[in-house]
Amino acid sequence: MPRGKSNLILVAVLLGLLLLSVAGPSLAEWDVGRGGPTRTGRSETRPFVRANVLESWIENGLGGNHLGSPVVAELNGRKVIFVGSRDNNLYAINSDGSSRWVYETGGAVYSTPAVGDINGDGKLEVVFSSLDGWLYAVSAENGALVWKFNMGKASQAAPLIYDVDGDGKNEVVFNLGYPSTIFELRPYVYALRGDNGAVLWTISIDGNVFSAPSAADVDNDGKVEVVFGSVNGRVYVVRGENGGIKWNRQVGRIYSTVPIADLNGDGQLDLIVCTWDNGVHALRASDGQPLWWVSSIPYVQTDPAVGDVDGDGVPEVFVASRNGRLYCLRGSDGSILWSFGTTNEILSSPTLADIDGDGVLDVLFGTDSASIERREGDNARVYALSGKSRSLIWMYERPGNIRSEIVVADLDYNGWPEILTTGYLDSRVTVFRTVTVLLEERQEELENVIPGWRENTVMSMSENWVLFRGQEVRLIQVGGYWENTGQATTFSGGYGEAVVGTDRHLYIARCYAAGYPAYFVRYNPENGWFEELARPPDGTFRSGTVLAWDNGDNIYALAGGRTDDNRYEFWCYSISRNEWKRLADTPYVNPVGSYDNYAGQGAGDALTWVPGWVLGVHDDNYLYAFLGKQARPGGYYRGHASIFARYSIKNNSWEVLPFVPGWDNQTDDGASLVWTGGRYLYALQGEYRETVPTGDFARFDLLENRWENLPSLLDLETGGVGDGASLLWTGEEDCIYAAGGGSCFEEHSDNFYRFNIRENRWERLPNLPWRIDFYVGPRLAYVGSRVAGSPGRILLWAGNPSGAGSGEIWEYRPRFALSGTYVSRAFDLGAAVSWDRLTLEAETPSGMLGDATPAPDEPLTPPDGSA
Repeated sequence: MPRGKSNLILVAVLLGLLLLSVAGPSLAEWDVGRGGPTRTGRSETRPFVRANVLESWIENGLGGNHLGSPVVAELNGRKVIFVGSRDNNLYAINSDGSSRWVYETGGAVYSTPAVGDINGDGKLEVVFSSLDGWLYAVSAENGALVWKFNMGKASQAAPLIYDVDGDGKNEVVFNLGYPSTIFELRPYVYALRGDNGAVLWTISIDGNVFSAPSAADVDNDGKVEVVFGSVNGRVYVVRGENGGIKWNRQVGRIYSTVPIADLNGDGQLDLIVCTWDNGVHALRASDGQPLWWVSSIPYVQTDPAVGDVDGDGVPEVFVASRNGRLYCLRGSDGSILWSFGTTNEILSSPTLADIDGDGVLDVLFGTDSASIERREGDNARVYALSGKSRSLIWMYERPGNIRSEIVVADLDYNGWPEILTTGYLDSRVTVFRTVTVLLEERQEELENVIPGWRENTVMSMSENWVLFRGQEVRLIQVGGYWENTGQATTFSGGYGEAVVGTDRHLYIARCYAAGYPAYFVRYNPENGWFEELARPPDGTFRSGTVLAWDNGDNIYALAGGRTDDNRYEFWCYSISRNEWKRLADTPYVNPVGSYDNYAGQGAGDALTWVPGWVLGVHDDNYLYAFLGKQARPGGYYRGHASIFARYSIKNNSWEVLPFVPGWDNQTDDGASLVWTGGRYLYALQGEYRETVPTGDFARFDLLENRWENLPSLLDLETGGVGDGASLLWTGEEDCIYAAGGGSCFEEHSDNFYRFNIRENRWERLPNLPWRIDFYVGPRLAYVGSRVAGSPGRILLWAGNPSGAGSGEIWEYRPRFALSGTYVSRAFDLGAAVSWDRLTLEAETPSGMLGDATPAPDEPLTPPDGSA
């Protein structure tokens, strides 16, 4: 494709962001209103802009047109949404959008439910209130009634499940207020025993309590307190064991929940109290002493959110006002850092989560709709703002008011969270997620043709898609395939062939064996040319030869060894001089203490280079090695003499280091080491037992000289690894590639894997080109600079002593995708769950949208005293 022009690329786009189906364990549960007992509205999930798994979703409508805020919990390995509705029902919704169960009550369910084990049976229950005057506890699994409590009055409670009396059992704490009956006195807060719904305590005050309770040990006395506010203008802290008032303070009419957090970094908890008529107050939680007061923020009915958005270690406070403006306050002194204006009222409590991948929190909230309120203005919107700068990340417009809190949770097991909202006068649960546009072009080609890869670009897919802030588009890998390059060496493999990639070439060594002369060549993947290089001396390289590049002019080699010799040779090849030089022999030690089993070299050899700066050394670099002897003098005894050692390039000397715990000084066919750019090496043990699958995997802390065992490859499949197994790092931040090698179980010898460092688990990738012969497997290498984001190639040399593969070179072609935070109006037209062919067009905007979209300067005129 030509450079510098707007390009149209046919892509496959998964339609279906607006949906009612949820599954999968989240990184942090959101099983109670505002995310937890301290009610801070903060999500602990990771950024969702890098998701690399797509699922089909559907959209269903619930029976009522007014939904409560949803919560999410895990049941038997699947995520389930629980949400109440105006049609008198509480819904439990499965991952495929189907109804798990429905519990019918005698009144509308506007309650935000809570999920937890209330009776100690190890199973989850759901607790919620109904306008029929009952508080219900039902089984989360099947909706069966556990118990119910007669509240005597309609309630919109958001209950809390927590051990408030310190007896090791959960209680249910809730308020009785219902905002639609503001003139009817409902002054109660209850604590019920979780096992049977009996009253533990109740407190009655002289004003309605619309504030959902929060709980924590606010004064470090080892006992839990319960916190709530009232429209009588007071905030209350009561003892969790008996409901006795510890202290209360007059601040102003309170309709919102009171979060508990340390606002100033002094190690003591504080309260954030928002009022309708007297601004925002921060109080010391232990005794109610004022920290600060902001009088200029009016008409707050929503719950504030608390979290550190600028990375200074001190939280900020986010307050949404019914005047249509969101405020960001410094937690330590209450000063207003910024505000963001909308054209509609805000009755949706803000939520904090890192949604743009910059490592700090951003803010999400929703607004009402002007048309529903019968006035001029915009439809309801969900906003995502940068927590640092208030700039608009994305915005989604929809009919119906958005008054639910925004819930952030991983719903589909892909490791990245989704965003949930529900509607007021709208029967849908809306789930926002990353949309991935599949492309098969190579990364460097995409960078040239897609301006959306650059900053401040609006990307549009047909007329229905709009992306704000082009830097939110990420190029990710979503799979791949193997392709024959059409090139092959003039020789097949020998027992002990080795490969290594540099920034430009693939170097291939075939070891010496009777009837098989040694070869050393390099392959240029750009033009397909081979070049024969200086060969190592005949007889030098034997079974177990391995190579390592020092990111410069040198390639280092362990010479390997057969079962009938003891070898300790260590060599260096100069790329610029095309010559070999012998270095200090590897250590001659006995790691086992029996069998005259001195460590030489053999099939269990592995080698990798590490720069000295990792260890804080600036005048030396190192090589780390497994020395995996294949035999002992006078007999065949595989693997049991391996050691782990470090070579100093400056001193031309070796040092023996601790071996991997539990590996019994054994490495063999397929042993591999790889450095991943930081403080860790990663290691495969290899096939040290020929008749039993093996896949042990570990990492070595270079700074502390200690090992840590990691999930075995056998956790993913049962064949294990064998001769030719390889670990490979390409410069990607959080993954290592691995080939299984010629396993003793032949059906597994073509396996190709990736280890996800961040998630500490193995993933399967498309198989290698064919099943390599029984004994000897493929050899993998990476040709490229190992700088994240730079183009490189994963290459396979299919050498084999049996001749199978004939020295062919294959390349792994990853399929890339553009992944970003998209919003769309298309899905309000109905459910659209299918793969469509759409046109992706990237273009530079005229400055209308970008990295710092301004907020309206003036707030709305506040409503006429309506609550």
